[in-house]
Amino acid sequence: HCMIAGKKDWILWRPDSGIDTPEFGWIHAEQEAKSDPAFKDAYGTYAGRVDVDDVDTGRFPGWSALHWWRSTLEAGDCVYLPPRWFHFVESPKQRSISVHAWFLAPKKFQQRSCDDLAR
Repeated sequence: HCMIAGKKDWILWRPDSGIDTPEFGWIHAEQEAKSDPAFKDAYGTYAGRVDVDDVDTGRFPGWSALHWWRSTLEAGDCVYLPPRWFHFVESPKQRSISVHAWFLAPKKFQQRSCDDLAR
């Protein structure tokens, strides 16, 4: 992910962190919308029951123990986001232009690809 203009703050969690469970407030928006009108325009899966600006660690105590990484990107900065890592992104109220390139991550390392590049 590369910033062209502006600024973005990222928080990252490992795919094995357990963040994608109901104990962390994780929801499937389309399912929630069937019984909770607050999610009628929502889609996807995310921590929809959590106030990201003020996490209720009494209701969701697991958030206190989560390991996380933070990165602030400004114009000219790039960051590699590992496959399937969970993330939260926030930017100030200003112009923000960035580019995100998705790469296919093969299930098995192929040495031949590196060998071909070395020739």
